[in-house]
Amino acid sequence: MTTVAQQKVYVQGNWTEQALIADGFLSYLPVKLITMVRRLPPEKAPKTRKTTKNTISADAEHWIAYVAGDVQKETLNDYKPRRIEPNTFVATYHQWDEQDWHPTPIQAYLRRLGCRPYYEIANVWAKQLTDEIWVQSVESAEPSLASKGAWLCVGMEGEAWSMTEAWFQAHYQLPGHENPNGDQPPLTHANEAEFDHWSSWRIGKGAAYEKGSGFVD
Repeated sequence: MTTVAQQKVYVQGNWTEQALIADGFLSYLPVKLITMVRRLPPEKAPKTRKTTKNTISADAEHWIAYVAGDVQKETLNDYKPRRIEPNTFVATYHQWDEQDWHPTPIQAYLRRLGCRPYYEIANVWAKQLTDEIWVQSVESAEPSLASKGAWLCVGMEGEAWSMTEAWFQAHYQLPGHENPNGDQPPLTHANEAEFDHWSSWRIGKGAAYEKGSGFVD
């Protein structure tokens, strides 16, 4: 198996548009999807959550996004929370603006728990991988190996992460793969670990490797 030492590792970096294009990235618009979000109250901070790969901590004033799904659960923590830093949230999300929106029963339940509907507005730079590659997220202490066929993404803070073809098609607009209804793949037991893997990437600064052009050899 390929090791980290044998390949370059994509990390958070000071990417330029020219560098991204030269490396095969294109810019993609997000699909307009409702994300139920609330700001973490000071009395609830700090908040930690263990995923299959990391332990994530959120401080007061962080925003927490939840996956509504179609099953009512016991607590907010059961809705796969992911932390978003305040500055990142302001730059990448807008409050849901469609007046004829009718919340689903689960969205209505999350509203009663203090969540409000938002949607992502920021483009993402991405390319589909033709080979496996190591990716260092801002959350993980160690790089993880992204599979061939996955999408390598770079956010507005220069942070790198990967997601599967199915998740990318559901959340970003690809020519020939339009998703006008904003349908989101159901969060099943089979893809629950996958959600843990990609959902917490785009949320802050810092990496285990020195910042550079976006990868280290």
